[in-house]
Amino acid sequence: MKGKTTDVNFDGIYYDWIMNGRKRQTIRTPPKRWDVIKGDIVTAHFTGSDKTLQLLIEGTGYKSFKNLSNVDAELEGFDSVGELKDALLIYYPNLIPENRVYYYRFHMI
Repeated sequence: MKGKTTDVNFDGIYYDWIMNGRKRQTIRTPPKRWDVIKGDIVTAHFTGSDKTLQLLIEGTGYKSFKNLSNVDAELEGFDSVGELKDALLIYYPNLIPENRVYYYRFHMI
């Protein structure tokens, strides 16, 4: 496979979500952006665990926080965009509707 390998961090609660295919995207804000492109492989590390997963980046992009959709929520493993936004505000409490967020779509390899 082409691409570089990068280490990234996830909250430990998402290990099972990724393993069972529930979570296929992650959203980050500029200070925590990943330096990856389609085809890169990331080694995902999970807080509170020594578990890792290899993920292939399928696509990247950005949008404003206010433009997140139910499609984003589904890819993130949430039932609604409201749930997704609430979860993101836990990690990024200063997000405002106009802020740009970056998404990374992936699958486990």
